[in-house]
Amino acid sequence: MRFPCFRHILCSAALVFGLAAPAIAQTAATGNIEGVATDATGAVLPGVTVTIRNMDTNVTREVVTDGSGRYRAAALQPGRYEVSATLSGFEIKPVSDLPVTVGQTVAVDLKMRTAGLAEEVLVTAQSPVIDTRRTDVSNVIGEQAIENLPMNGRRWDNFVLLSPGVTNDGNFGLVSYRGISGLYNNNMVDGVDNNQAFFSEARGRTRIAYAVSQVAIKEFQVGVSNMSAEFGRTKSGTNKFSGEGFYFLRDKAFQAINPKVPLVNGEKPAERRQQFGFAAGGPIEKDKVFFFGNYDQQLRNFPIFATPSNATFFTSACTAPAANCAATLAFFQGLNILSPREGNNKVGLGKVDVTINNSNTLSLSLNSHRWRSPNGVQTQPTVNLAESMNGTDIVKSDFFVGSLNTIVSQRTLNELRVQIGRDYEEQQPNSTGPGTTVTNGIGFGMPNFLPRFAYPHEQRFELVDAVTSYRSGHNIKVGTDLNYVKENLKNLFNGGGV
Repeated sequence: MRFPCFRHILCSAALVFGLAAPAIAQTAATGNIEGVATDATGAVLPGVTVTIRNMDTNVTREVVTDGSGRYRAAALQPGRYEVSATLSGFEIKPVSDLPVTVGQTVAVDLKMRTAGLAEEVLVTAQSPVIDTRRTDVSNVIGEQAIENLPMNGRRWDNFVLLSPGVTNDGNFGLVSYRGISGLYNNNMVDGVDNNQAFFSEARGRTRIAYAVSQVAIKEFQVGVSNMSAEFGRTKSGTNKFSGEGFYFLRDKAFQAINPKVPLVNGEKPAERRQQFGFAAGGPIEKDKVFFFGNYDQQLRNFPIFATPSNATFFTSACTAPAANCAATLAFFQGLNILSPREGNNKVGLGKVDVTINNSNTLSLSLNSHRWRSPNGVQTQPTVNLAESMNGTDIVKSDFFVGSLNTIVSQRTLNELRVQIGRDYEEQQPNSTGPGTTVTNGIGFGMPNFLPRFAYPHEQRFELVDAVTSYRSGHNIKVGTDLNYVKENLKNLFNGGGV
């Protein structure tokens, strides 16, 4: 019997209030620059205009030091920055090529000199390895590591295993943070939820190759404890046209064979994997509108072994000597049946960033993912089921993200983010006949958990708004996260609590 189940989940407004001295509150998928302006004697300088310029997009932000000489520029897109300052009667040399990464607050203290004096101008910019202002345990996986470190299958989120306290969790691709089940992880991309509510895993789950291309990820932060969020950011275009293409091939022709350890009972299954794609980004209108896009596809052939188990003879049917029956049974139990299994994973991302004016920046992105795997319902290398009890695994996921950052005043910033997404999963049986089991005999036909027409079909709408205000060295942040999830479940088997 098939039955649909509709579940509506409404996570109502969650109020987030942060107060710290000095300020350490984070904004999703962004970084911050802050510091103190002083004169040659060490006295603080209020009223200094500090200009922060993104060296890749030429987008600038101006802030003014307060009465205690402090300034802060929050919610900066990761990249290279230049910091300069102006005040009547004073001068200072700008600091360039200042890297800002996701979740990081970079301290840039400005020591200004009287104009016209032939003295050395000092600007200190530092981001210590151990930041004593923060209480969280986290690690940033940067763009250089993502691009250059080898990763089997190019599933970028496996880079989290480079962080301390992170280990594999089970055989299905989950990871554990400090021994906690992988089902309790939180995954966010560009400041919005990238989780699946029903199975409590990342969107698309672990059977697929990946839902977001590695070439589209700029960097991400792994938070292990005391974190308000987990930060990840996709790439954006800059004032410079750039692009890349890639092709990876895994084939048995490249695999070494040990002639001293041959396979006695058969030939090693040939796994073949191809991964190819491209990415491009650049300006649509210099200093104002930028684009980035990519396409990524993986074609994989990874056969499945079907190994009989619990094989028995009908006692009334075996008239041969007991030794012969035992030998025949052992022979059948030792058979390995090789069945084809394939995977086709397609991912595409399009993104546009717009500098509307000096106070407003807009970002729009759409990520689309498709996965189809004949005989892919059973994901293990070896199973004890017939091919008729397998099926085709299908995953379709799409999510649109829009974000608007508005500088309300010199010390107040508003961040608005909207997500509209869906995650559809289906499993089709190989056999059309009903599942049949003979007592003390064999089983064949369609398994009792297939077909799964929607397991699940999840639709999500998310609205996030946060206001950050910087006052006297303190960062005050108030926000709300409204997450609405609609699930449609059409499943033959009453598993998973349905």
